[in-house]
Formats: sequence, C-alpha cells, structure tokens
Amino acid sequence: MKEKIGSRFALLIGLPVGLTFSILVLITSLFPPFNFLIFTSGFQGFWHPLIWGGIIPFSFIFLLWYEGKKISNYLSTKSIILSSFIFTAKLNLKLFLILLLTLVFTTFFFGISIVLESQIKSLLIGIITIVTTFIFANIVTTFSVSLIIVKLTQNKLKKSENNV
Repeated sequence: MKEKIGSRFALLIGLPVGLTFSILVLITSLFPPFNFLIFTSGFQGFWHPLIWGGIIPFSFIFLLWYEGKKISNYLSTKSIILSSFIFTAKLNLKLFLILLLTLVFTTFFFGISIVLESQIKSLLIGIITIVTTFIFANIVTTFSVSLIIVKLTQNKLKKSENNV
C-alpha cells in the first residue's frame, strides 16, 4: 500500500510536467535554426515521432511508476531533500540512459548519409548535450517537482499512519 502512494503522486504530478517538457522540446525543434541543426547533425532518427511519441513517453510513465514505489522506503531512512534527490537521480539516470541509447542507435543506423567522422562528432555533441541536460534536470527537479511529489507522499503516509 505504501508503494502505491508514491507511484500515484509521481504519475499525477510528474507525468504532466514531463510530457509538457517533451512537447516543448519537440515544438522548439521545429523552429528553423534548430531544425537545420538537427538535419545537418544527423539526428533525424532521434527526433522521429515514434521515439518521442512512443518510446520516451511510455518509458517515462513506467519509470515514474517504478521509482515512485520506492519513495516510501527513502522517506523511512532519509530526509525529504535526500529522498527527493535519490528519486530524481534514479529516475533521470534511467530516462537519460534510454535517451542516450536511442541517440547512439539512431545516429549510427539512421544517419546513413553522413560520413562516419561527422557522425562521431555529432554523436559527441549529442552526448554532451544529454549529460548537461541530465545535470541541469537533476538540480532543478530535485528542488521542485520531485520535492512536491516526495512531500505529498510523506504527508499521505503520515495521514495513513495516524488513521491506523
């Protein structure tokens, strides 16, 4: 029962925020300067609708649910800030690993028209971008969305303990 509480709040709060961010990234990528960079770098496969309309959202939903189940365990032994950080770091690590693997796969298998040396440079830029975004996302979400999720889970757990 305790695990379900964290999963519910993670999905209820984290899902709209994460999907909104993904939609904003997609919309931004349609602007000519970004669209041109995506085309010339060979990341067309990475921006395929199947990736951002299927793989990423379903992975995100599963990871929110799975990592949300662990929040009550974190709260039993750690502070709320540390619980928020652990929840965020584990969720983002897995999500960004999926993004990184998708980037590598699509760059080498769908960027056929680009010379290998150019692919490697583009891939390196993509990896640096993903790692930078990962660090930024961990800092921002630990003290915002994840903190809200963890705090609401903590409140609900306390409320359910008082009712027992």
